[in-house]
Amino acid sequence: MRDLAEQRLDGERRRFEVGMSTSFLVIRTHRDLAQVQTSELSAILQDTLALVDFEALQQAGPVGRRRDVERAGTSPLPATPTRLAGAAGIPGGA
Repeated sequence: MRDLAEQRLDGERRRFEVGMSTSFLVIRTHRDLAQVQTSELSAILQDTLALVDFEALQQAGPVGRRRDVERAGTSPLPATPTRLAGAAGIPGGA
């Protein structure tokens, strides 16, 4: 897609040089190329972020791991003030 937009811009510039186009059309074609390039970079970024998420999930281990930890009597959740209050015997703690 980007190649096509680059070819269109090149053709529009050539037409402008020989007087068969206007600066408006050249600028509009250049804008179209910039939009295509932005879309391409966005797609690359989204792909990279998906790979990062995939790698993070791979390193986290299987989904059932959390259940195994909870069965062992420990919680993978961080200690919160409410949980700490309950563990310390303070009224109002969960």
